[in-house]
Amino acid sequence: MTDWAWDYNPSAEYVAEGLPPREFDILGGRGFISFLAVPRHECVYVCNVTWYG
Repeated sequence: MTDWAWDYNPSAEYVAEGLPPREFDILGGRGFISFLAVPRHECVYVCNVTWYG
């Protein structure tokens, strides 16, 4: 899985707009990520980010 890539569906601006620019602990109970893993494309598509900051 090292050749896989990350991409946003529909776009990074639409999915992540308004989130803090630094990295954050999504598993600390402050939010979650919805994603689709597509083996044929060797890509994980981030569809939604919910942030409870």
